[in-house]
Amino acid sequence: MLTFITWVAVIGTALCALVFLTLFAVVVTSVINDWKQRQSMRNVYPHPDTSAERMYDVQYFYRANGRTDK
Repeated sequence: MLTFITWVAVIGTALCALVFLTLFAVVVTSVINDWKQRQSMRNVYPHPDTSAERMYDVQYFYRANGRTDK
């Protein structure tokens, strides 16, 4: 009888350890993925605003000098 109780205890302990290690691995993987995502988002630059760009063409310099002819 003692042998049966011992085997039940060993198998139960092994199952508990397996469940604990699985949960621990899931939590650690989630934390690492979240950290990687935050690190990659830190290096992302927004697209430039093309409406704020000023086109420096010949016409701009003509207008800056007060000339209206081309």
